[in-house]
Amino acid sequence: MKLPTNAIPMQDVKKWLEAVGQTTDTDNEAQRKLYAKLITEEFSEFMEAFIDGDDIEQLDACADMIWVIIGYALSRGWDIEGAWNEVTRSNFSKFDPDTGLPIKNPETGKIMKPSTFSEPELEQFTK
Repeated sequence: MKLPTNAIPMQDVKKWLEAVGQTTDTDNEAQRKLYAKLITEEFSEFMEAFIDGDDIEQLDACADMIWVIIGYALSRGWDIEGAWNEVTRSNFSKFDPDTGLPIKNPETGKIMKPSTFSEPELEQFTK
């Protein structure tokens, strides 16, 4: 099998799952349980690396979490690409329509939700 070089995580994970005989378009209970366990493991590795201040291990854990979270979504048969696009649309609705800039909470730095914000509509991607 040829190694993907397109750096499109959702497509790379799907290709890998199919290459190892896992499903990507139906809800696979055993597979999703595996991926839920892997998410927990990778998050634990991230937290350990975060506490230790180990940048390389933090980056490794971040990349692995992205991988296994996409694997989980595909194990459910969800349209993760469609959901990603919808969440992206929703996130960009947080920009002030007059200034084109995000409105930040001055105390936390968190991006606020202006009147133009609209929640992501994700139900359509779970079927």
